[in-house]
Amino acid sequence: MGFNLDNKAEGIKGLIEGDFKGGGANIGTDGNGKFRLRRAFFVKEFCQEGCNYTPWLLVGQDYSPGNFDVYSLNGLNNTAGTDLTKKIPQVAFGVKLDLGAAKLNPYITFEDIQGYVTSKVSQRASMPGIGIKVPVEFETGLGSPAKFYAQFQWQQTKQTYNNSDNDENSYIIGTGLELPIYAFSLKGDVYYAKAFTGFGAPTDKISPPSFYLNGNSLEKVSSTGWALQAKVDFNKLAQVPISIAGGYSQIIYGNLTTLSSSDYARKAATVYANLAYNLTKSASLGLEYDRNITYYVGSKNDPNHAQYSNQVFLVGTYKF
Repeated sequence: MGFNLDNKAEGIKGLIEGDFKGGGANIGTDGNGKFRLRRAFFVKEFCQEGCNYTPWLLVGQDYSPGNFDVYSLNGLNNTAGTDLTKKIPQVAFGVKLDLGAAKLNPYITFEDIQGYVTSKVSQRASMPGIGIKVPVEFETGLGSPAKFYAQFQWQQTKQTYNNSDNDENSYIIGTGLELPIYAFSLKGDVYYAKAFTGFGAPTDKISPPSFYLNGNSLEKVSSTGWALQAKVDFNKLAQVPISIAGGYSQIIYGNLTTLSSSDYARKAATVYANLAYNLTKSASLGLEYDRNITYYVGSKNDPNHAQYSNQVFLVGTYKF
């Protein structure tokens, strides 16, 4: 559930959003029935009427700059290679620019992204993480504007090994494009990360650590992720309140070397397809099928065969 706040006279917007998590097999660890605060922030826009640029400030807990949208209805669970569930404390500053045929919204964040960095040795954050994102919207003459972005995030941590503290850097760089063509939309996202395995992780239990020791040397695990998705909105095509969507996403980990004795994922992927129906302007129903594909290292390693799981979700939403 979520509550939106909007004071147009003062240029202040806000959001408080939470959920009740349940359904896990282990009640003690899965937090069944517990309320979780997911997003809580306010945004102040510094602009009078008629501005072609609008500085803004965000304070609170929201998605990281690396988060990208998906057409999946499975919003409470990660699909491989995407980052849907993590929300982080942050302070962000940006400027909305209206250039006529194009609109930009570059911003910088100071954020707590140590949760993306996991380690097999002792670690602590030595300074706040930094994120930069440059979203751009531009007209194509083919319906809705196209959307492009580029993003970069960096976090420094102190890794303690060989009886000393060592400053180590983790980073991620990525880009994406969404191209609507009347009722059809095509979307692609790609990123590369170093020592940032918490981003795009299928689950924490099978994701390799960002840092680990190989003898006396500290190793960093790399990851490459991408997603390709498509959607057809029949409401734009024939005034029928139905949409269908599907996509494929994956993440591949590199530099696992001595981790090969543990049952970590070396590649994970998700294929999904869904159907959504708008009952009214406020109510909608959706049905989605997800197929998850995982290749492991360690005792579960089989280079020629993956392990599969199948999920079906029925989703209902109502907007007050």
